[in-house]
Amino acid sequence: MKHESTLKKSALNLTFNIASMAVSMGLSFWITPYLTNSIGSEAYGLIPLTQQFINYLTVITVSITSISGRFFSIARRRGSLQESQEYFSSTLYATAIVCILLSVPFILSVFAIDKIINIPDGFLEDVQKTQVIFIAVFLITFITSAFNDGPFSENKLFYTSGINIINILIKTAVTVSLCLCFRPKIWFVSAGVLVGAAVALILSILAFKRLIPDVKISFKPHNRVREILSSGIWISISEIGVILFLQIDLFVSNHFVPLREAGEYAVVLQLPTILRTFSGSIISIFVPVVVALFAQGKMDEMKAYVNNAVKYTGIVLSLPIGILCGLGGTLLSLWINPGFAKYQLVLSILTMHLPINLSVQAITSIQTAMAKLKIPAFVTLIMGCVNFGLACLLAGPLKMGVLGIAIAGGIVLTCKNLLFTPIYAAHITGSKWYTYFLGVVKPFFTTIIVSLFCYIIQQTVHIPNLLAFIGVCCVVGMIYLVFVWFVMINKSERTQFIEFIMKKMKRA
Repeated sequence: MKHESTLKKSALNLTFNIASMAVSMGLSFWITPYLTNSIGSEAYGLIPLTQQFINYLTVITVSITSISGRFFSIARRRGSLQESQEYFSSTLYATAIVCILLSVPFILSVFAIDKIINIPDGFLEDVQKTQVIFIAVFLITFITSAFNDGPFSENKLFYTSGINIINILIKTAVTVSLCLCFRPKIWFVSAGVLVGAAVALILSILAFKRLIPDVKISFKPHNRVREILSSGIWISISEIGVILFLQIDLFVSNHFVPLREAGEYAVVLQLPTILRTFSGSIISIFVPVVVALFAQGKMDEMKAYVNNAVKYTGIVLSLPIGILCGLGGTLLSLWINPGFAKYQLVLSILTMHLPINLSVQAITSIQTAMAKLKIPAFVTLIMGCVNFGLACLLAGPLKMGVLGIAIAGGIVLTCKNLLFTPIYAAHITGSKWYTYFLGVVKPFFTTIIVSLFCYIIQQTVHIPNLLAFIGVCCVVGMIYLVFVWFVMINKSERTQFIEFIMKKMKRA
């Protein structure tokens, strides 16, 4: 009965995550060319760059947000109301203190932003307004994360996904309304994000009170603050490495390539960002289950569950990644304008390695569940520094531009996630070194096959508009499903899937 309940929650989580992802992808896909054509690619590139600069301070907040859910969830699983209350109150207290402390450097950064990044003439005031608004968004989102511990601990992430859908719709509606009613400004985007974030905070508080009625919203400090921060410090160190991996592209391009090219690169980056969001939507449903299995001492079940999570995530991602690699030039041309087709190679390099580097993220949930964070933190930091140095070298002295930035990220991130992450997970779980490689490598070769097939289509078939492009993708998708059914999954998995469908049909 409990197993069926877990499956039902996971199915709901996946459904709502996919819905959230679809809304996010759809609106992002639509609004990016709209904003690019409204304010220009050079100005558009300043929006994610400004937000990214503020997000660098997640190295401080992540020490609380990333680990509090684990402690709170385990306390709930043990049935300890007192521990649950202490962890939640400590999280809120730490969150409030950090928000106050961060206000000072945030305010100072507004007046120094033009000393940190290159800003085209005439955009300084708009960038400063954008930065002030994104600061407010950052702090609101930080507070919201504390209340997300409720859905996480109950494995009801569909609450969070539903709120995220509302957030996305509101921020898009506000942004577009401002652009239609007034002359478009880059800070209109951040204004939409702010309104959406404020609504999400209110809804998250209501969801927490509904799911966890016995835990009071209190800012009273407990000795749990030190426990949370002592574990979270390693995640903060790891987060510095993550930033050096995933959030230095725009900073490096802003300093080493022409601003127009940097702005166009920011537009191209939206596609792999969408894929990362898609992947995150899938992987997030696995984390609560992994934590729960560890809390219950079911190590063998946890290992099998994570391996399946890696495999199925890779299978799902191989199709869209293969399409982007093979049909990227056509998509950029139809989506933005024909001038962006020149970035097909850059897009391919940005996405080709993602089947490995995104699906392997399911394995990192083991590190969080077992609180084995110290070594991964230092490895991520070291490799992140290597990535930053290599990106600067390739983009600057070697004059490879944005192509060099993309190459650096692909090489270093793949080395880290292919050579360290699976082996370390095997080590801390007492498994054979190759245990978690089972689901990692196969989807990568599948992506290559899909990419080559799509590239042949791009070279031989004329695709005149986005509707025709979607039609081609549907055909590729149907062929891919047949391939997955007979090649990627085994007979036992096919049987289980058929039995699951038949069972659902009988209930219906």
